[in-house]
Amino acid sequence: MRHGVNAAHQISLRWSVLILLFSVAVATGLLTRSSFPFVLSVPILFYALSGQTEAKRSFRAEMTADRQRISAGDEVAVRVTIHTDGPVPFLQVRQTLPEQVEEVSGDFEYSGSHDGNEPVVLAFVVRCPRGIHVIAAPLITSGNSALLQHSSVQVPQQLRIHAVPRVHPPRSVAVNPPAVNLFPGIIASRRAGSGTQFFDLRAYRPGDSLRRVSRKSIHGRSGSAGLIVTEFEEERAVDVSIILDVRRMVYVSNGMSLFEAACEGAAALTERFIADGNRVSLLLYGGPLQWAPPGYGKRRKEMILNELAEARLREHGAFRSLGQIPLHLLRSGTQLVLVSPLETDDAPDLCTLHARGFRVLVLRPDRIEASADELPDDRHTRLARRIVRLEHHGLNADLERNGILVLNWPQGQSLAECFALERARFTAWGRHR
Repeated sequence: MRHGVNAAHQISLRWSVLILLFSVAVATGLLTRSSFPFVLSVPILFYALSGQTEAKRSFRAEMTADRQRISAGDEVAVRVTIHTDGPVPFLQVRQTLPEQVEEVSGDFEYSGSHDGNEPVVLAFVVRCPRGIHVIAAPLITSGNSALLQHSSVQVPQQLRIHAVPRVHPPRSVAVNPPAVNLFPGIIASRRAGSGTQFFDLRAYRPGDSLRRVSRKSIHGRSGSAGLIVTEFEEERAVDVSIILDVRRMVYVSNGMSLFEAACEGAAALTERFIADGNRVSLLLYGGPLQWAPPGYGKRRKEMILNELAEARLREHGAFRSLGQIPLHLLRSGTQLVLVSPLETDDAPDLCTLHARGFRVLVLRPDRIEASADELPDDRHTRLARRIVRLEHHGLNADLERNGILVLNWPQGQSLAECFALERARFTAWGRHR
């Protein structure tokens, strides 16, 4: 619409100049009673009439990309083809990009005459950050360069590219919420059944598989009296709800890079939990409600990754604290995984969630390390960093005393390395309900 208004403005301005020149020439001829001004008005009249008889060309655009779903930071090859219904004395095609999309290489503009036999092709490569990017069709300017007549139009065509967070999932995440589902998984259910881990011993009952009878109880006995059967712990799937904190106030220092890391962490945990057969949901907390209901499989993973691609920092007066998490959306006994840098005031709200029967795990991107490059390396900065670090350790210790595990995630370290280094502490926490 904007380009159409500009074209109309150019046409009206051209006609205003022509009318003014023609009027001046005619008035000068009448006042001076000379034929020379009337002769000068003839080319002006001819120029105006020739513009009315100029053939209008129609344009059609085709936009393709080698991939329309990528990981954040990947490069995409785009091809734009412009078709015309005839020759154009002057044709200019200019491709514009969204603000965050970066030009890498290729042709973004064409200018010159066009015979109409072959289409005009723009081929270029762009790099897209996390998000959903809409690349509009190029601006097409056509006309007769000799007569200085041009018109601009933008074909109603666009290309959508989904750049989801880059995923580097950890090898395993040992969660152990109070409630399990009926479907099989890899989480110990504290119930006897089919599994691989030892659970208990009991007396033999008719119908039990002989493979489960303990060999030590067979020796020196006749019949089924005194036989002992080995029971294994059944493994089930669980409900996991990933909560990504999008409150702007917790990302004050080096906010965007820290928030990008939080999105990547949520995506990696989604990949891991769904690959383990669990039912996963996503909640973006801190703005208008954005909720992906619980589900299994690749389709649910793609839905969550698309939600993470569109995640933005928000401000909402009703969600300044974690005490307003909509618990009615969550099943009791769900494993909650909060991805957030956390504020000191968030500790009571997290303890309340744990007291209500939710198992809470916090993945905390380290904003101290994230802001290290922005601050001068002097004595005052080191002292301030040490004070903030002590506050973080104190908050983490308070939460762990209440049964909430906090994993500090330094920037520059992959999530897989973070979980590997904390495996012992994480496994010990996962054994207790």
